Amino acid sequence: MKGPRPKVKSALDSGPPVVNRQGGTSARFCGFRGPPEEIAKSRIVVVGGRTGKLVVEQLIAHSDAVVATIRNARHMASRVKLGAETVMLDLETSTGPEFAATFAGADAVVFAAGSAEGESSAIDRKGTLKTLRTAEKAGVGRYVTIASLGASTPVPAAFKATAEMKEYFAAKRAANS
Repeated sequence: MKGPRPKVKSALDSGPPVVNRQGGTSARFCGFRGPPEEIAKSRIVVVGGRTGKLVVEQLIAHSDAVVATIRNARHMASRVKLGAETVMLDLETSTGPEFAATFAGADAVVFAAGSAEGESSAIDRKGTLKTLRTAEKAGVGRYVTIASLGASTPVPAAFKATAEMKEYFAAKRAANS
């Protein structure tokens, strides 16, 4: 390192530096950046649908290298148009090795997936566990999960939760445990 590095805010800045398996620190996550010619983009895999697309947009705007995973081919063009490498993966049917191949070399994984209307919310917990375990095995230094209202706090009384939404909140709480 050539002297002190200026501090900038990053989309994933938080906590202490992450030590990678080679013993080096991931300066990207502790918020220090060097001159532009010395900065390597972070490779961030985003697992998710509608919320995932919003995350992809923000990370690309921040100049990160983004891999978007989708389960529906109809969304391929929109992710590619944003500038993301796009991979077809399904939380229920894709295997651990398929996820591992996508996670290989990633600096971070952002889990922003959730069950769609009419789907069982069990996939929220299973998907979180599957991707978290795979990211850990692949040596990914940072895992971020995006939950929802009611996942770690009580649902406000004014919020009229349907039986389906109560199941969804319970699954998100279980995934965060």
